[in-house]
Amino acid sequence: APAAQQYAAPAKAALREVRRNVQASEDRVVTSESTLRAELAGLAKQLGSGNPWQALGVKTEAGDDRIRAVYTDLAKRTHPDRCVGASDATRKLAEELFALASKAFDAIRDGDARASWFKQRKQNELDAAARDESERAVHAESEFTRGEGLLRARRPNEALQAFRNAVESYPEECDYHVYLGWAYYQVEPDAPNRVQDAIKIVMRGRKLAPDRRTPYLFLGRLCQAAGNVENAEKMYARAIQLDPDCVEAQRELRLVRMRQDKARGIVGRMLKR
Repeated sequence: APAAQQYAAPAKAALREVRRNVQASEDRVVTSESTLRAELAGLAKQLGSGNPWQALGVKTEAGDDRIRAVYTDLAKRTHPDRCVGASDATRKLAEELFALASKAFDAIRDGDARASWFKQRKQNELDAAARDESERAVHAESEFTRGEGLLRARRPNEALQAFRNAVESYPEECDYHVYLGWAYYQVEPDAPNRVQDAIKIVMRGRKLAPDRRTPYLFLGRLCQAAGNVENAEKMYARAIQLDPDCVEAQRELRLVRMRQDKARGIVGRMLKR
C-alpha cells in the first residue's frame, strides 16, 4: 500500500501537467481563431461592397501592378488554408471572402476588364434612370387619371391634390400643369387673383407643349372667367387651329360668339330707341 501511494502521487502530478498542457494548447487555438475571425469580419464589409474598386481598396486610376499587389495580399489574408484547425464557420467565412476578392480582381484585372466594367456601369446607370422615369410616369398618369375623375365628380379639392402629385412625379408633362391650374381655379373661383394665378399655372403647361390644344382650351375658359372675352376667343381659335377636331373648343367658341352676337343685338336695339 505504501509503495502504491509512493507511485500514485507522481502519476497524479504528471496527469495534472498533461491536462494543463492540453488546456493551454486549446486556449492558443481559440485565441488564434478568434483573431483570425476578427480579421475576416473586418474584411467582410469591404469585400462585400459589390464594387470591385471598393472591394480591393484601390482608386479607379490604379494600374495593373497596384491592383495585382493588393489582390495578392487580400488573397493571402482570406485563403481557406489559414483556417486549418479552425471551426467550420470560420473556414466558410474565409472561403466566401476569398471568392469575393477573386471576383473583384477578375473584374478589373487589366485594361480591357476595366473598360468593360466602366461600360457596364454606365449601362446600369442608364437602365436605372429609365426604370425610375418609367415608374414616375406611371405614378403620375395614375394620379392624373384619378384627378380627372374627381373633377367630374365635382370634388375639386381632392382633384387638386391628385394633379399636384402628378406634377411632382412627372413635371415634364404639359397636361398635368394645365389641369392643376384648372383645378386650382375650381377650388375657390371667387377668391382674389384666383384666375390670374390659375392662368400662370396653365401657362407652364403651354410652355412645355406650345403646339398642344389642351392649354389653349383651358386658357380660353380662364380668360372667360376673368371677363376677357376677346382673349378667350383667341385661345379657343388657337386650340381649333392646332386640332380641328377639338369639339370642346368648337363648342366654347360658338357659345362666345353667340353671346357676342346677342349682346350686339341688344345694344343695337337700345340705340334704335
